[in-house]
Amino acid sequence: MPSLFAKSDLFDLIEKIEKEERLDAEDGVRLLESRDILALGYMANVVRERKHGGRTFFTMQNEVRYPNGWDAILHYGEMKGAEERITRLLKIRELQEQTGKFLAFMPLSDPFMYAEVDETGGAGSATGFEDLKMLAVSRIMLDNIEHIKTLWVKLGLKLTQVALSFGVDYVDFYVGKSLTKETVVRVIRSAGRDAVETE
Repeated sequence: MPSLFAKSDLFDLIEKIEKEERLDAEDGVRLLESRDILALGYMANVVRERKHGGRTFFTMQNEVRYPNGWDAILHYGEMKGAEERITRLLKIRELQEQTGKFLAFMPLSDPFMYAEVDETGGAGSATGFEDLKMLAVSRIMLDNIEHIKTLWVKLGLKLTQVALSFGVDYVDFYVGKSLTKETVVRVIRSAGRDAVETE
């Protein structure tokens, strides 16, 4: 563990993550209520790299669309407090234990809007800080779901790059006028990840 986190209020949870111990509801609430975004990113990245190393999976879509039935989605923007968000995450984790149905999980701050935004935008109603926290906590708590996914149109390209160090390993890209496959690969690689296209 980097010495940077020796005085973090999440120090004990960092140790649990490094030992591959599963966190409970109380731990999850602490994560969401913490302001230590660096510790959250560190923990989420440990879990992410344990599963996928440096690979980032991506798809290129010609239209904005909802994910398929193999993705679990949580619209967290209107939920009241950390307890409700963690309760929902743990229900998804339990459902995954029972069914093994989900290949990916995607937290969205609000219901998806079918509005085109340019590559510098982002259509969500939450702050970037909130989005990164929710992505990181999702990766930490949902240890039995293979991928944490995001849509670049919800975050914008720059925050999508940052999210790749906060647990995200899968991105759906909507192809716009200036967003080509070459641009997507460059965006992923410049964030220090290996780009892997999927169908």
